[in-house]
Amino acid sequence: PYLIKERSVLENVILKGLIQGMQEDEAREKGLDLLRRVGLELKADSSPSSLSGGQQQRIAILRAIFNEPVFLLADEPTGSLDEKTGREIVDLLLSCRDEWGMGIVVSSHDAYVAQSMETVFQLKDSMLLKK
Repeated sequence: PYLIKERSVLENVILKGLIQGMQEDEAREKGLDLLRRVGLELKADSSPSSLSGGQQQRIAILRAIFNEPVFLLADEPTGSLDEKTGREIVDLLLSCRDEWGMGIVVSSHDAYVAQSMETVFQLKDSMLLKK
């Protein structure tokens, strides 16, 4: 996760919204809500460098979904996370899909990710197979 070390955790999350012209108060409120959803609201004013790798990954995911994208490409979104936190992130992404109609393409080795998706393909022996 490439976070801006000179900015706080919250500023990293809301940056895309500010760039697109969102009012700062609205962006901060939405950013804090997203941080609550992943259990990191108490880290809002912290420096990204003070976070663990898994926490940084969650912040990067929040930044990616902050502007409610139409489509999200996620490469191993649970890779640096423990099982419980990984499941929470998958559930968050599925919630965003349902709330916003966001399309999701995920590459993952995580069985929970695969079982949570509508359509699953497996790369085996250089062949892409539908499971």
